[in-house]
Amino acid sequence: MKLEKRLDKLSTIDNLYKFNYGAFWLHFLSAVALIIVFSIRTEEANFNTDLFTYKIVNLTSGDREVELEMYKYLDVSTQALEVILILVFLLTSFFHYYYATNGLGSGNYAKEIRKGFNRYRWAEYAITSTLMIFIFAIISGVKDFDTTLSLCALNAVLMSFGYFVELTPDRKSKLIGLGIGFAILAYIWYVIFRNFFHRVEEVKDIGRNLPDWLYGVLIPMFFWWLSFGIVASLKVSNMDKKGYDFKKYELFYIILSYMSKAFMGYYLTYGLLRENPSDD
Repeated sequence: MKLEKRLDKLSTIDNLYKFNYGAFWLHFLSAVALIIVFSIRTEEANFNTDLFTYKIVNLTSGDREVELEMYKYLDVSTQALEVILILVFLLTSFFHYYYATNGLGSGNYAKEIRKGFNRYRWAEYAITSTLMIFIFAIISGVKDFDTTLSLCALNAVLMSFGYFVELTPDRKSKLIGLGIGFAILAYIWYVIFRNFFHRVEEVKDIGRNLPDWLYGVLIPMFFWWLSFGIVASLKVSNMDKKGYDFKKYELFYIILSYMSKAFMGYYLTYGLLRENPSDD
C-alpha cells in the first residue's frame, strides 16, 4: 500500500516531465562520458567482431556436393561498436528531452499520456533496442550477417507489437499481441544464447576461454528485455481495475529504459576496454 501511494504521488504529469528531464541528463552525460573514455583508451576488442557469410567455391553436379567457404562480409570494428553504444544514449536523450520540453501540461507528450499511450516511446525503442540487439548478436558470436540482420528486423517487429498492445482498445487483441511479442522475444534470445554457448564450447575445444564479462552482460540483459514485457503485461491485466493509471507504467518505462541501457553501456564499455586475457 505504501508503494502504491508513493507511485500515485510520483506518477503525475508534472513529475513525468521531471523524470524525463532527469533521464535526458543521465543518458546525455552517459554518452559524453563514453566519448571521453573511448577517446582516451583505444584498445581493440579481444574477440572477433566481424560478420561473415558463405560463398560456393566448388560444386559437383553429379552427387550435388557443395563446398562452401566463409568470408568476411561486414567489417565491424571495435570503434563501430563504440559509436553504436554512444548513439544509443544520444538518441534516447533526444527523446527524453522532447518529452521534458514539449509544452508542460499541454504538449504532444502530455496529450499522449492522457490518452493512455506513448507512441513516441515505441519509435525510440525500435531504434535504440535494435542497435542494442545488433551489439548483443556481435558479442554473442552470431557471426552470420543474414542472421544478425534478421534478429534486428525481428526486434523492430517486437517493438511494433508493443506499440499495438498499447494502442488497441480491445483486450483480447492486447493479449494476442502480448503472446506473439513474448514468442518473438524468446526466439531472438534463443538464437543469441544458442550461438553464445556454442562459441563457448568451440573455444574450450581449442584450449581458450571467452572473456568472463560476456556472461555478465548477456544473461542479465535477457531479463532486462523480459522486464519490459512484464510491465506491458501488468498494464494490460490492471487496466480494467479500479485505480488504474497509465502514468505509473510510463514511469516504470522511463526507469527501466535508463537502467537497462546503463547496465549494457557501462558493462560493455568495461568489457571492450579490458586487456586481452591470457590463453589460460
